[in-house]
Amino acid sequence: MELNPNTKIDDLLTQYPFLLEFLITLSPKFKNLKNPVVRKTMGKVATLKKAAAIGGLKVDDLISKLSAEISQASASKESVTDPKERQEALKQIIRDLHDGKDMEVLKQKFRELVHGVEATEIAKMEQALMNEGLPAEEIKRLCDVHVELFKEALEEQDLPKPPPGHPIHTFMKENRASEKIMS
Repeated sequence: MELNPNTKIDDLLTQYPFLLEFLITLSPKFKNLKNPVVRKTMGKVATLKKAAAIGGLKVDDLISKLSAEISQASASKESVTDPKERQEALKQIIRDLHDGKDMEVLKQKFRELVHGVEATEIAKMEQALMNEGLPAEEIKRLCDVHVELFKEALEEQDLPKPPPGHPIHTFMKENRASEKIMS
């Protein structure tokens, strides 16, 4: 994303959710952006030029500081490939989620650290958390939230195709035939 005076605040924070806290450190007037309603309404029309004026900053300085923060975050971004490290990173994201941390920030962290996760890795991570003492009811209670967090990575994967003659293949063919009959 190219930053310029006409960049919308909502677009910026959608692309880089971690910048919310950074903006607040630049000017206490940006504190209202913590309110999701304000962020989604005013953020859709407010540009960096307008935000700079509200925050008492020069627009070029604001863009420069935001660019530096994005560059710094990108430089420190490393994809985790070691299976044990991936599991630990996944578990930490879920622990943070259970502690009530912001979903958008955690999604960004997930994208940066552990993109391309498979469903089996998520299941292993949840089992490991239960083995560490997190109640199964807590995992089940927030299962929809976990799915939301990992949704993008799961959607990137190809659907498995069972071989012809396999019971699942037969069930799938029966379902397609039933759908045709019903429609």
